[in-house]
Amino acid sequence: MYNRFRWIRDDAWRFVGAVRAPTRGRGEQRAPALAQGAYVELPGRGTTFARVTDGPAQTLPAVLLHGWTWNADINFADVIEPLSCHHRVIAPDARMHGRGIRTSGPWRLRDASDDVIALLDAFGIEQALFCGFSMGGMMVADLLTRYPDRVAGYVMQSAAAHYRQSPRERAVWVALRGLQPLAERGLNITAGRYFNASLPGNAALAERWDWLQAELGRQSLLEIITVAADIGALDLRPTLRRPTCPGEYHLLTMDRVCRPSMQADLARRLGASIVSVDADHDLPVTDAARYIDLTVSAIRRVAAQATDRTRAS
Repeated sequence: MYNRFRWIRDDAWRFVGAVRAPTRGRGEQRAPALAQGAYVELPGRGTTFARVTDGPAQTLPAVLLHGWTWNADINFADVIEPLSCHHRVIAPDARMHGRGIRTSGPWRLRDASDDVIALLDAFGIEQALFCGFSMGGMMVADLLTRYPDRVAGYVMQSAAAHYRQSPRERAVWVALRGLQPLAERGLNITAGRYFNASLPGNAALAERWDWLQAELGRQSLLEIITVAADIGALDLRPTLRRPTCPGEYHLLTMDRVCRPSMQADLARRLGASIVSVDADHDLPVTDAARYIDLTVSAIRRVAAQATDRTRAS
């Protein structure tokens, strides 16, 4: 019984962080260079924030959708500039994350997806390439189902169609929900502890540590739990369609947050080309160079396939 409780506890903290404050970075601290940001009013929805770049006019824009408890800067800070050499980039903060839209009601994934479409409408963009990591991948799957004409191609990374596929995962979501009374009474922790194990020996992560903690702190524990209530209950499988646009799936084989079998299930349901990557869920933060190459090259491949498909039609 103790061992069972321990893995539930460990998985829960792996998702949302620690009660104690994370270790501060050692040595000189440097924040990453960030693309220009813009606050954008979405009529009837609220004001959101996105990193936006210019790009070659003849190419499709690329929309980058981040993971749960993160924001666009944490997930894609290092990707945006090199990707902007090939595509206009739009990387929004999802609602109730970072500097995204705040509401008093429940959080729903479909609302976050609708925000993305409203953002494209605000920029006058009819169709785009989408890259989604974790929760962002779920958003891409939702967009493929409900807005297929807006998606020219997609890249998904470490995402699942349903996060309660085993008793262990169901127990984790229940454990997270159990924190809500404490969060409502003012307990506020961040997702920092997830990265603590990667800090020793990772100089790049260490020098960004204070910046990372500040960015994670943009979302309160109560907001984390509010978002988790929908993600943990959501099952996209009954409504998923196999899209006609090209897609690539990056399956993280060492992922301790989104099991590889769940990733493979979503990739197969979508008929996406699968690229296996020996990495854990923290890849975007702990190995920026590798993540840049993986993501930029994938988006370029999918863009080329989308262009060829358009020319052939």
